[in-house]
Amino acid sequence: MADYLLTLRNNPFFMRYFLNVFAFLIFTNLFSQELILDNYVYQDQIKAVKMEIADWEISYPIIDLQSDNQLLLSFDDLSDEIKDFSYKIIHCNADWIVSDLSENEYLNGFFENQIDSPRPSFNTFTNFFHYKLFLPNNNVQFKVSGNYIIKVYEDYDEQKLVLTRRFSISENLLEIKASTRRAILAKYRSTHQQVDFTVLTQDLVINDPYSDIKVVVVQNNIWQLAKTDLMPQFVRDGALIYEDTEDNSYKGYNEFRRFDMKSLKYLQDRIAKIYFEDDIYFVRLMNDDDKRFKVYLNEKDINGSYIVRNRDYDDFEVDADFAQVYFVLPMDEPVSDGDLYVFGELTNWQTNEQNKMVYSYEKKAYQLMLKLKQGYYNYEYVFANKEKNIFDPQITEGTHYETENNYLIYVYLRGFGDVYDRLVGFKIVNSMKDNSSIYNQ
Repeated sequence: MADYLLTLRNNPFFMRYFLNVFAFLIFTNLFSQELILDNYVYQDQIKAVKMEIADWEISYPIIDLQSDNQLLLSFDDLSDEIKDFSYKIIHCNADWIVSDLSENEYLNGFFENQIDSPRPSFNTFTNFFHYKLFLPNNNVQFKVSGNYIIKVYEDYDEQKLVLTRRFSISENLLEIKASTRRAILAKYRSTHQQVDFTVLTQDLVINDPYSDIKVVVVQNNIWQLAKTDLMPQFVRDGALIYEDTEDNSYKGYNEFRRFDMKSLKYLQDRIAKIYFEDDIYFVRLMNDDDKRFKVYLNEKDINGSYIVRNRDYDDFEVDADFAQVYFVLPMDEPVSDGDLYVFGELTNWQTNEQNKMVYSYEKKAYQLMLKLKQGYYNYEYVFANKEKNIFDPQITEGTHYETENNYLIYVYLRGFGDVYDRLVGFKIVNSMKDNSSIYNQ
């Protein structure tokens, strides 16, 4: 055997083949876990990822630079051992592309840190460790405003990515006055909402508001639905006025669907069946329906988010169990030129292979199984075609002007000589006045 291997090694053809294979393996290893500047989970055993303002559930991951608020990143690792998880923070521009700032220009403290002291699950059939991280903390603080990405990785190896999450830090240097109403244009009256707002620049020096200021409006903080090319219709006396009846109109879509899985002993809202098999719970949801052509129904939702809860125990971070949840959307035939996805915070606000539904011709329905932690969930079905950059909830959810939505208004400034986008203003406006106080920071 040794002589045979030696002969192969001295064979030029074999050596070229070996080097090509070796180069391919190296290339695959280096780029198999490409950093994605978005909310993304790279490992299947990482579940229940949330990022919000600490002590404020169902909040968006945005805090003021000078405030005492902290952001909380939490997630579960469904394994039987504690891992060495580290993290780094990356500064981005308004378009979520990495900025030109170096780490010491946007951070104080240490640039690489560990996530310590995970808690083991208790009274659950699925074993996991629960990890929590507060930002800023004693190890790292923010020096500038803008968009940020936190990346978590394993064993001090940045190629062993675990997850990434977006968040923002605002300077709050200007005032934003905003309101919503039914769309003015006749073609949008039954389907769209109009968001009008005025940016009061206060004492902020802005040389050219058309080039120095960038405004982004994001419905329910779903960045696939963001409008990023808004321009003021009027500029007068330190006020930038955005009231374009076309550009400021947004599809209202529909209220999010829901289910209540806070108990795995009793059937609750939208749960059809619960059973236990092979050391894990299975939860079958009631069949959903196609909402495209249905009239609007006012149902309270939490705009695609979820909360972790266990009705039987108080320490839900470690006492809430996991279950395989079965989604079913009956349709006479599959959609063409794209796929359907279960979408919301429960799927990290992404459309990928893990939450892509499969069509059964036998059952005439789309189906998907997701492993989820006990709690109360919102979700919707969206149609997507990544090659054509199509993202559309309307195909299954419909769209109505009455729908309750949050609109997040981000105002960025890059003046002459600046090398990054400062987030100088931020505002949340709700499409229903009676809900606005819930979301105002």
